[in-house]
Amino acid sequence: MEPKDTGGAVPGALHRELLWALASGAAYGISATLVGQPLDTIKTMMQTEQARGVGRATVLETIGRMQASPSLLLRTAYGGGRAVLLGAVLFRSLPFVVYSGTLTSLPWHHTAQLGGVDWRVWVSGMVAGVARGLVENPFEALKTQKQVWGTSYLDSLRAGHIWRGLSATCGRNVILVTMFFVLSDKLSDLRDLPLSGDLGDRPFLRGSCITVCCWIAAWPFDVVKSQMQSMRTSQVTHGCWSHAGTNGVAGLLLQTWRGHMLYRGLLPGLARACFANGSGMYAYQKVQQMR
Repeated sequence: MEPKDTGGAVPGALHRELLWALASGAAYGISATLVGQPLDTIKTMMQTEQARGVGRATVLETIGRMQASPSLLLRTAYGGGRAVLLGAVLFRSLPFVVYSGTLTSLPWHHTAQLGGVDWRVWVSGMVAGVARGLVENPFEALKTQKQVWGTSYLDSLRAGHIWRGLSATCGRNVILVTMFFVLSDKLSDLRDLPLSGDLGDRPFLRGSCITVCCWIAAWPFDVVKSQMQSMRTSQVTHGCWSHAGTNGVAGLLLQTWRGHMLYRGLLPGLARACFANGSGMYAYQKVQQMR
């Protein structure tokens, strides 16, 4: 995932690098959204059972609830899909653009490494994760309200939902995006190994393996994000940084752990990570090959 060398101070080269990052990220985001939205809806419905006042259900039972009527199935399968698709080009492209821009702007030193990875990769990944969280949260909040309650986008905007769960979204994305670029960098350095070579030649498999690892690490924050963003206006007392009677994300993580919910919805979530992000990586590399 290392961007091409721009020479450190060539504005035209950096500009082209950012444009290619934008185009590749857009291809990644659109592909991932179209493939993964139904599984994302199942995942969100499982993570917000308490907010909706329904009992715990398996994946198949959750799908059965969605099939109560054809109109409900259509609404829930791609519930909030328009908000995510609209934002996909922006918030899925942004990490690649911010990462490339930050990485090429930071000074290089061959001895400055963390875990065998250039320190710039870690810093650039974290910066890109925060940037994605700030842009993504409004679209995620609108999507979640649509998936869980069927709330229209206009009503969610009027109720001030769009910044709810911002802290959890940023925390999740820092882990996701940083690990994505770090693992991608490590795989690039290990191309001589048989398995790594296979992954490098198969972008779908490569993208699936990397994102599964990233999501497992970040999943508790995703559960908390869904819970915060699914709350009705009357249940929220502390805005986007807290959640109804708890001490923000830390309190909800503890609550979720005690309720054995830290990895709720993980199965459909990992399935989505495999198919959506695998196809996204395939589209990303196809655009990169056009350079």
